[in-house]
Amino acid sequence: MLRTETVTTGLKEYRKVVKLYKSAFPKEEQAPMFFLLQRAKKDYIHFNAYYDNEALIGIAYLIVYDRISYVLYIATDAAVRSKGYGSQIIKHIKTQYPDNRIILNIEEEDEHANNIEQRKIRKQFYIKNGFTSPEIFMKLFGVTWELMVYNGTCTARDFLKLHKKALGPFIYYCTRPFISNQHQTAKYE
Repeated sequence: MLRTETVTTGLKEYRKVVKLYKSAFPKEEQAPMFFLLQRAKKDYIHFNAYYDNEALIGIAYLIVYDRISYVLYIATDAAVRSKGYGSQIIKHIKTQYPDNRIILNIEEEDEHANNIEQRKIRKQFYIKNGFTSPEIFMKLFGVTWELMVYNGTCTARDFLKLHKKALGPFIYYCTRPFISNQHQTAKYE
């Protein structure tokens, strides 16, 4: 059974959390740690470290707003990947927020990407865990992301509203995300 602890600079394994975060995500996808910690002081943002007994096995950063749980970051330690811990973390999130739509972003399956196989495996992992794609894509910082949803669906406008809440109005307006799918397009408001 997994247990969680809130990530703060006072967490015993804080340095391990930072190392896991920096190793799990490409530099261009990383928000500064001080920003994540500052935003996590809001009551609707949760930065959790996951443990199996005393061993740190993963992290998740969630924004919970308007019956949506947005998983901004989720990662398992490289030493325990492919051992079911990622699915256990997702199951824990589903249990915590049973009535919420749970959404997250993955890199789009771009056939020209140098990590296309990894992207396909990642998408299959989320599909195996009950997520579907409403075929909504977000372009941000030169990366195109595909939205994945569990327990319902999500519109482009829903996602932009959530993204604004996650980043805060100033950074949201500075980043100007663009979201599209075959049925709708939404720009920042």
